[in-house]
Order: sequence, then structure tokens, then C-alpha cells
Amino acid sequence: TDAVGVCRKLPSGDGVKLQHWCVPTCTEDAECTGLHVRSTCDTDTGWCMLNHPYPLNMSSARALGHAVPAENGDVVLMGGFTRDGDDRLVASDWSFERFNAATGLFDQMKIHLPDYPGHGLTGVAHTAPGKVAYVGGARSVKVDVSGSGGSLALDFAGLNEEDGNLSGKVLLFNTSDGSGTVTSGAMEPVALPAVLNHSDGVLLVIGGWVDEGGTMVRSDSVNRCTYDEDDRVDCSSLTALSTGRAGAAVLCLGAEGCEQVLVLGGNDASGAVAEIIVPGDPSSSPVELTPEELPAAISWPALCGDALVSGSGSAAGVGALDVVELDVISGTLKVTALSDDGGHGSTLGASVAQAADGSCYISGGLRPNGGLSSSIVHSVDGGLEPAAYDLKFGRFGAASAVISSGPLAGSVLVAGGLRLSNDGERAVMVHGAEILRP
Repeated sequence: TDAVGVCRKLPSGDGVKLQHWCVPTCTEDAECTGLHVRSTCDTDTGWCMLNHPYPLNMSSARALGHAVPAENGDVVLMGGFTRDGDDRLVASDWSFERFNAATGLFDQMKIHLPDYPGHGLTGVAHTAPGKVAYVGGARSVKVDVSGSGGSLALDFAGLNEEDGNLSGKVLLFNTSDGSGTVTSGAMEPVALPAVLNHSDGVLLVIGGWVDEGGTMVRSDSVNRCTYDEDDRVDCSSLTALSTGRAGAAVLCLGAEGCEQVLVLGGNDASGAVAEIIVPGDPSSSPVELTPEELPAAISWPALCGDALVSGSGSAAGVGALDVVELDVISGTLKVTALSDDGGHGSTLGASVAQAADGSCYISGGLRPNGGLSSSIVHSVDGGLEPAAYDLKFGRFGAASAVISSGPLAGSVLVAGGLRLSNDGERAVMVHGAEILRP
């Protein structure tokens, strides 16, 4: 038992999964709220519980949000949709939650911005140690599912069906204490933008889904957002992409700083799969890149360093996509296949958590055959390790991060996400979190 009275049963066997933890004993609810505002006392066991009967769990379901490491080693869950409602996924105002690395519990994350509602499909970027930019998003969405197997397709629908559903706000958030500053109307309301911390005090917000005359379209906008020492944000149009993109991946290029930016995927097949923009020269035209080794469109791409480790080789559905290393040489995108002896390949909607050594853990996702992955694959320099760890519950659209302090330092937290319903016609919430101890 440690100083805060939490006892732990450590993993047994192969050590892949945490078996269970126990928490302080109790006789009434009031003895538990100090652990978590939603914790209650289960009188049968005498334990403080979250989502009975699990002593370790999130306070609610959560999908299509983010998990960001805090400076003290905790993990903060940011945004996402927290409940199903009338065939829509809906974000609640309870949009931030912290996994406490010292106690192994999900603590209340006090947000000192009571007028700031929760959103899913946001863009996120670290701006400084302990500070995160949280951009745009939607209050609710319909995840339309069509087809099956290799023809399975997903669509984020209904984003503009309700007034005020899309957000044009920028939140600069301190992960240590939940304080922050919101700038409303900073830009056109947008869902699923790519956000890049370009330089000191400068963010780039790239693409996303926007409402254009009642129709949701992929935006070709690149906004330059500056913030001062008081975290007041001012955004202006910087340039236009060669094609509209939503949910693109972005990568800084240049020996020093971020002289150029590679923007990858998030497109439909009518535009180039990748392009290079030069933020320092807004008058320059984007350089379109169409390497033969990549499909014409990539949806939901995710990077581990300069490696493309997750995504789909299709504009809207599951599609084969190799795990590759990306390198831009003299304006040409060089694509090199990485080792994948286990045949894992890329999955759509996987969560990617980067460790301190630069390697990444890729969790879940939808396979090119439409099946749901329950694997956690370790991506290291050179490719994917042949052996994979197993999640208890397969999921896509989850949030994950590496815990960097406490007794679980180096472990991977995989939180929430979605799965397909038994009839395969809709996406439903996956409740709870899992911890991998590599």
C-alpha cells in the first residue's frame, strides 16, 4: 500500500495485461469522490468503483478523441464523443479526464472553462511542454456504415444538421491543472483539421470538413494562427492546398525548423495524395506529389515519425495500405516499404502512441477485409515487429498514449473507441480502457 492508500495487484503470467487493481475501502459514496467525482462506493465489495464492477475505468465511453501525455507522466483524455444518442455519437460537456500515473485511477480533470463544451473530431498539437492546442471539432456526428468485408465504408455524416454543431474555437489547454484560454470564432467552423505547431507562437490549421452552402466538403484552407503570452489566438488565411483534405497527416520538412510541410492523405481520388506547402512563402504554389507506391487516396493516415503506419488506401472505406517510410528528396516523395514480417499492414482508425525512444504502439483499427483488429503492433526503426500484443476488445477510433511515470511507466493506455454492431450496420461505443505492459 502506498502513501495514497491504493493497493495494486501486479500482472501475472506473461505480463501483457494488467489483471486488476484494488482501491481504498469505503462504506459510503462520500469516501470515494476524492478519487473521482463519479466514483461511488460498492457496498458489497467495500471498494470505490468507476463503472461498476471495474476498479479501473473511465467515467464514460469515449471515441474519436485524443490522449495526450502530461508533463508529470499522466495521460489526459481530451474530447471525443461520450455517448450514443438517436443514431448519433454525442459529446458531453464532461470532455476532459486524466489517468493518474501515480494512483492508476481516472481522476476528475477540472476545467476552468465552464462555457467550453466537449467536441469530437478535433485537431490537436502540442505547443509547449504541458500545453496543447485543441482546434475545431463537432458536438455530434453520425458514423454511417455501408458495405461489408473489403467493401466496408465509413462516413462522418450529419455534421451540419444541427445549428452550432461545428466549432471554430481554438483552446490552448494546460494539461497540469486544466486551465486554458478559448478563442471563439478564430476561424471557419471545421471538423477533423490537421494541426501543426509550426514555430514558437505559430500554429498551422490545415483542411478539415467544412459546411459549404449546406454541403460538407473537404477544405483546402491553410490557416496561420498566432498566440501571444496570454494565449490569445488570432488566425488568418495563409494559403490554399492543391485539393481539399480532411484528417490529413502533416510532417515538418527542413534541416532547421519547419521550412516546408508535407501534407498527406485526407483527400479523395481526384486530387494528389500528398503535397508540399511552404508556410514562409504564402505566394508559392503547393507541390503535388503522386508517388506510384501510394494509392490515389488515403483516409485517416497516421504517422510514427516519418513512417506511415496507419490508414486506408481508400477515400472513404477500408483499403490495403502498406507500412512505409516517407522521405522528400529534391521535391520528390520517396516511399520505402518497411519490414512487416507479421503481415499486420495498416488499419483504418488505429490509435498511435509514441514512446520516448521514438517507437510507436499501433492499436486496433479496421482491417482491409473489414474485420476489426484487436492487435497492438510495435513500430520500431525499420518496420513492424512480427509479434503483436492482444487487446481484450478490438476497437477503432480509440485514444492511446504511453504512460511515462509511476509504477506503469512505459505502459500503453488504450482508451475507448468504436466497434461495428453485430449486424455490421452502425458503429457503437467500446467501453473502458486497457493497459498494455510491453
